Amino acid sequence: MMHLLAVWTHATKGHNLTFAYVAALGVDADTGDPQDPVSPADLDTRLHALEDSLVSSRVLSLQETEGRVYADVLARCEPERSIVQSFVLAALHGERGIVTPPSLVQRLGPGGNTRVAVTDRMCTLFIYPMARIVKDNRYLPELDLSMGPDEVDDTISCWRETRQNYAVEQVQP
Repeated sequence: MMHLLAVWTHATKGHNLTFAYVAALGVDADTGDPQDPVSPADLDTRLHALEDSLVSSRVLSLQETEGRVYADVLARCEPERSIVQSFVLAALHGERGIVTPPSLVQRLGPGGNTRVAVTDRMCTLFIYPMARIVKDNRYLPELDLSMGPDEVDDTISCWRETRQNYAVEQVQP
């Protein structure tokens, strides 16, 4: 969300962009986060909610130029520094199932517990119109560019809790 906020803030300050898009790759990676996992069912719900905005989605492949260039650039950028990109690279190289990519074993050690179900969706590129995503995201206005990752997580969690509590209050007689 902070990447989106940063780009949106920059794009709307003095720039007259006709088209701006948000691209997402490696969306399944958060399902394996040991601190704050996203359930695969929740991810499916989130992606389904975005379907009306979807401009394009396709599985990247090493048989295509875009997939090869992405994998080549990523390999030179030390993928062990990025958990998500390590999983994307593993998916591009054909890894499937519950895996820990070799680059993450190097980073986390043999006891590292970052294991994710790698499917084609890990290397699927989703593209959405940025203005629509920003407009439809109800907690983005609560975020500030000076926030750190923990503050962002806390703000989003608080927003979700408030929303859930409000929904419960509305249902009760």
